[in-house]
Amino acid sequence: MKRKFIAVGFAALALLVPLAVTSSDAWVRRLGYLRWKRLHRLAYAAAALGVAHFLWRVKADHRKPAIFAVIVAVPLALRALARARRAMIRRTG
Repeated sequence: MKRKFIAVGFAALALLVPLAVTSSDAWVRRLGYLRWKRLHRLAYAAAALGVAHFLWRVKADHRKPAIFAVIVAVPLALRALARARRAMIRRTG
């Protein structure tokens, strides 16, 4: 694998294809909401792979990929914290 950024970019694209296909209300009904939601969590992996692709693609100035990394990381971190908080509240009561 001489150019890893191509493989990572293609993997991100491949993860986005099922999301595009199943984005309609009809697919939500067909899959059921929980399975549909689980499938659409692939968007997080696709976003991370997209940032990795961008970082590896850029040769000199990594400022723009770093900005994109922050744009992806901050909302994901906030979602993870909110989920952990809800789990803690459920456990305590």
